[in-house]
Parts: sequence; C-alpha cells; structure tokens
Amino acid sequence: MGLSSETVVKNRLMVGVSIATVWEFEATLDYFHVQETERITYPYGEYFCRTINGKPVIFYSTGVRKVNGVGGNQYML
Repeated sequence: MGLSSETVVKNRLMVGVSIATVWEFEATLDYFHVQETERITYPYGEYFCRTINGKPVIFYSTGVRKVNGVGGNQYML
C-alpha cells in the first residue's frame, strides 16, 4: 500500500499530515495497518505513505517539542 517513487513523480503533488505525539502516530499506524517494513525513518521520526482518493499522502511524526515540530515540517516540505 506504500507509494512508489513513480507515483510521486507522476502526481507531482502530495499531501503531508504532521503528527506530533507518539500515541497519535501509533494510533495512525494501527488505523492504516502499517507494517514495520513500510515505516521509513527520517531525522525527526518516522513516516509512511498511503494513497487516499487517488492522491499520495505522507503521514509523519515530528515530536511535540517546538523545534522538532518546526524542523520536521520544514524537512518534509
């Protein structure tokens, strides 16, 4: 259910969902049935991808601290 790089390039537009707390991110992982192999690490946490209504969406954790939240959002942009 993850996104291929070809899908991302083809759509050229992606929606990002920033998730601050650990428990919210874990609930999101459960809701979307994300496998361990689908989770990708980045400097501020983890992210995973899904396609919703034909559009690629990235869900990523940032942490609740202000600097981490801002850094994570800037990194993903």
